[in-house]
Amino acid sequence: GFNFAAIIEREDASGRWDLVVSSDKISDWSGKRAFLEAVTTRFSKELSDKELIDMGIIEVLDPDEKFMRDFNQKFSPTEEDQDFFNLTIAGIPVRHAHVFGSETRMVYA
Repeated sequence: GFNFAAIIEREDASGRWDLVVSSDKISDWSGKRAFLEAVTTRFSKELSDKELIDMGIIEVLDPDEKFMRDFNQKFSPTEEDQDFFNLTIAGIPVRHAHVFGSETRMVYA
């Protein structure tokens, strides 16, 4: 499962949403590749064609990467989905971040 999952609209990519996921279970490239395949399969079943077209990149991060460290210093995990606006995470200007809570079935099941 995921430790973290969010869709993020960066300032430089208005209208495009990046999916950012993190898990402590993916420590090498083969693990990331298998993880990415599982993520794309799951989301392609759950999202509409328009939602898939509006997706930018899918980024799979280890929990100790700079983006995750910075995010975790600023915000606490929650069971409910949360929205954050106009912030900078690890030097990346973010217009909107929708962070999925730990109870979100689509993401964590």
